[in-house]
Formats: sequence, structure tokens, C-alpha cells
Amino acid sequence: MDPLWLPDHLLLWLRSPVGAMAFVPLYALWVTLLLPGVWASMLAGVLYGPLWGSALVFAGACLGAQAVFLLGRGRWRGWARR
Repeated sequence: MDPLWLPDHLLLWLRSPVGAMAFVPLYALWVTLLLPGVWASMLAGVLYGPLWGSALVFAGACLGAQAVFLLGRGRWRGWARR
């Protein structure tokens, strides 16, 4: 098996419209886990260009912020208060 097979196919999949739609919830999860967003944002810019990359990052960041807010208001309220 060629070791370069997976990255090429993975990049082709990420650059497809389905990959772009999958990038938004993945970015939201990235934000929810409090990981540094600069790496994922740069990846979006490289994969989709500055305009579409910014739009996908904005959508993912908003979705992740909503998830963190709802978790902090509900399920993890006690932890957030401490």
C-alpha cells in the first residue's frame, strides 16, 4: 500500500462540497474542545481559499460557541460556576 494514498484522497475529499460541509461541524467540535483555532482556520484558508474558508470558519465558530454556551447553561452549569 502506498503511504501517500490516504493523504491525497483525504485532501481531495476535504476539497469537495461534502468535505466543506463536514468541515463546519468539525470546526465546531474543535472550538468546543477549546483547541487553538488558528491551525484549523489556516487549514480552511488553504483548502477553500480566503473567502470560502472564512465563511466556513465563521459558521463553525458560531456553531461551536452555541454548543459551549448551551453546555455551560445546562449540563455543565456547576462546573462552569466553579
